[in-house]
Amino acid sequence: MQAFDKIDVQRESPMKPLRVLLLVLFVFSINGGAGSEVVAQSWSKKTLAKPGFWGSGTIDSAGNPHFVFSRPRPMLGQNWAELVHMWFDGKKWRSEVLDSYRDLFYAAIAFDHSGRVHVMYGKGVQTGNSVLRHAIRDNGSWSSTDVEGGGWSPSLLVAQDGTLHVFHSNFGEIRHGVLGASGWQMETLGSSSAGYITGKISAGLIDGTTPVVAWADYKITHVAWLSPSGWSRLPDLQGGYGRIAVGQNGTIHAVYKGLSNSYPELYYSVFDGASWVTQTLVDKSTAFGGSPGDEYSFSSHRAAIAVDAEGRPHITFELQASAGNAHGCVVGYGFLNDDLWYGSRLLKSSWCDDTEQNLYLDPKGIPHIIASLSNADYFTGLRYFQLNGTSLGVSINFKNRGSVTSDIPGIDCGTDCRDRYFPGKAVTLTANPMPGFRFLRWSGACAGTDPLCTVTLDRNRTVRAIFGKSN
Repeated sequence: MQAFDKIDVQRESPMKPLRVLLLVLFVFSINGGAGSEVVAQSWSKKTLAKPGFWGSGTIDSAGNPHFVFSRPRPMLGQNWAELVHMWFDGKKWRSEVLDSYRDLFYAAIAFDHSGRVHVMYGKGVQTGNSVLRHAIRDNGSWSSTDVEGGGWSPSLLVAQDGTLHVFHSNFGEIRHGVLGASGWQMETLGSSSAGYITGKISAGLIDGTTPVVAWADYKITHVAWLSPSGWSRLPDLQGGYGRIAVGQNGTIHAVYKGLSNSYPELYYSVFDGASWVTQTLVDKSTAFGGSPGDEYSFSSHRAAIAVDAEGRPHITFELQASAGNAHGCVVGYGFLNDDLWYGSRLLKSSWCDDTEQNLYLDPKGIPHIIASLSNADYFTGLRYFQLNGTSLGVSINFKNRGSVTSDIPGIDCGTDCRDRYFPGKAVTLTANPMPGFRFLRWSGACAGTDPLCTVTLDRNRTVRAIFGKSN
């Protein structure tokens, strides 16, 4: 197994078969934090479209990924493209075309509480302007309407009460909308200090109800939240291409690029209620996942972030090559656990000038990453990565005597008796006897006679439930 050095980080304040990659996790500590074992993890990889670009996604209630993206169709005319919805249904990948027009770009996707798919996307028009468009998939068919001008980099949220929120940019003006009975009610909440935005608008919900949004230019990332008295700004982050995510406890996390144009800078920040507490992930002397002399630690660019149920931030990021290999890059992944960042390289390419990546976590904590690669002339492909995770297998002595279910979706044995979870995830199993039978005991990774058992998946685990006849 390849070994990676521990690097100090400064603190300033069953699926369709995919290609499987075995990647070694590297680890480095924050202020010399406690050490941890360096382990290997495998990822599944799939090319969703070649070429394809501006991908975005979500996870459905069954834990399956859904993506929307554009793919060029030059045979239809200059600058023509199709907007595609692609998803995994639990057995195989499926796809459908939502729209076909000139200059289709950034899209966002989400499910409402009724299971309908909503997509917000920008659609160019021949006059050179663009519009924000709303598409809904209901009972297998799509309908769509124009919302208003703009449509650059939309972000879509579904609140706990079912309210849909959208954010997008119209020439640097940040717009927010809520879907009501009479349609979308739109308002302006801010603008970019430079008059334009870079990367994607990102948004999250505090306690499932209160929206928070971030937008950025090359140098500043702005963050705002909807307070009881109206939109309120948090302190700006001094770096561009910023993205945020909100944990279940309401904490706001951010990842963003530094200001230097001559060496890499990538930062992670968390808002403590008054100010941002920042950690340096990549700078002139610290390379996330490689030594400072590594040719692929020259320039960090766009990144994305998500927070799991345990409050751990996960990021995906790009490291561009040095001037000697101007078209090379690495797409990487990392997560923070007990003051240690762990990570792995997902893709090393000799031909890409820019990437756009997005990160989503399913209920089992498994990260799903979509990355669009481009070179100086064209978008070369849309790649999908999924961490294979740690296996939990359950067996029953006689399946007609009882079943075993998990608190996190995945295990419902007799039928679904094996699944994968994020390494270290704690899964609680419940033994459920059928009428006329009783639960006797566990064996394997569980022990005892209590029908509830919590298994920590620090490695692959197997559990057996023993049922017997009632007295």
